[in-house]
This record gives sequence, structure tokens and C-alpha cells, in this order.
Amino acid sequence: MATPTSQDQIDHALMDEEGVLEEDLAIPGVLPLRRRCARHLRREVAFVWVYRDWTWRQTARPNATLTVPAGVGYVSLGTLTDFLGFGRSMSPQLASQPNFPPLAWVPAATMNYLFDVEQRQGTPNRFSILSQDPLTGDQYLYIYPIPTADTLLTIPSERLPPAIVDYGDPAAPGTGDELFLIPEPWVTVVVYEGLVLRLLKDKGSADVAEQRNQYILQLKNMVVENRPGRMAPHRIVPYGVSMSGRIR
Repeated sequence: MATPTSQDQIDHALMDEEGVLEEDLAIPGVLPLRRRCARHLRREVAFVWVYRDWTWRQTARPNATLTVPAGVGYVSLGTLTDFLGFGRSMSPQLASQPNFPPLAWVPAATMNYLFDVEQRQGTPNRFSILSQDPLTGDQYLYIYPIPTADTLLTIPSERLPPAIVDYGDPAAPGTGDELFLIPEPWVTVVVYEGLVLRLLKDKGSADVAEQRNQYILQLKNMVVENRPGRMAPHRIVPYGVSMSGRIR
């Protein structure tokens, strides 16, 4: 089964949720609705993409590398391209110890204590993302113990969320849609259901609670069917839904 395109999802949402007739999908008056659907679809795809360490987030490219200077213990991540972040199954590793376990993630507060109080030097075995450059927004990778020599790290490569291009928008390019990176049936039963939830929330619909329950059920099914994907440590809460189940 071919994966639906972003245009397919937006067309269905316009017809099913906004009452647009199929023959009217391309008229100029529908364009504002169409672009609102596209914005929601991008948000939904980004949420699903980072919700777990899905295997399809990983790329076939060689891992990137970064060098942490001796006696410093941290380095900017700003030089990396197509870098999504570290999930619990995607951690930096000492290039000199490729057969050893990767560095273990610790909370920022723990890393602050280690750097400010303990200040031990040696072979690193822990890491954290501790700060951002106020000018560039770049994140910094901290490792501990603080290395006594320049330390080369291998950084697993992950894809950024797929580009969403609505070919039904006359201003959009004719190529570049990447919704296919999320396998079927999850585009239809999770991503589309999330798009519908966002549209219903916009309208203040009485159907939000029912749609939310359907969405959460399908999202749980996706997790079960795609193990060993694991929860990303800094997951995003679905638009209009709290993780306790309350509607926001």
C-alpha cells in the first residue's frame, strides 16, 4: 500500500471535517483553510516523529563526530546537520571505545552538580544537554568526568521530521513531500486522527473528547506494534491533550 501524501491528508480533512466539496478543493476561497490544515499537519507529524525512538528516524549515513577539548568537557552541537536530538537509545559514544556502551544520559541538574562541585577528571561515561547559546540558540553537549585529552565522540544520526509539502497549494513546490517516511498504516490511523483532533479543537467542537480518546488509543497501538521503540526523554505533549488525559 502506497503511503498517502500530505495533499491526500489535507484533502480528506477539508472534505470530512470542513465540509469542502471535492470539486471545490482547488478554488482560491479554500486556500486559507488548506494552509491551516497544512500547519496542523506539520505539527502533528513533528509530534509523532519525536514521540518515540522509532527505527525509521535513524539514517543509513555514517555517524557524525565531535571533539570535546581537553579540560573543558563540553562542545557546541551547532555544527551538526540533520540532528534531531538524543533519545534514550541514541546516545554519544567514545570513538576510542566503539565496543563499549554509549555514554549514559543524566539530568541537567546532576551535570551542573558534577561540574560545579565534584569536578572530577577522567574517562567520560555520562552526558547531558546543559545550555543554549543566547545568540545562536545552539545547544551544548556536556560529558563527564571531564576529559584530560581531546576526546572524539561519535554522534548517532537521526532524521529531522519529514518535510510536509501540500501539492494542492499553488504556492507550494511540486516536489519534496516526505510524509512517506512514516510507514503505513500509521499515517492514516495516527497522523490523520491527530490532524482531525487539532481541527476539532480549533472549532471548540463537542467531539473533541471522543476524538482525543480515539487518537490516544491509536497512538498506544502504534507504540506496541513498533517496539523496541522507546520513549524519548523530552517528548512533546499532543496539541489539546495532556498526558493525564485532560483536554487543554
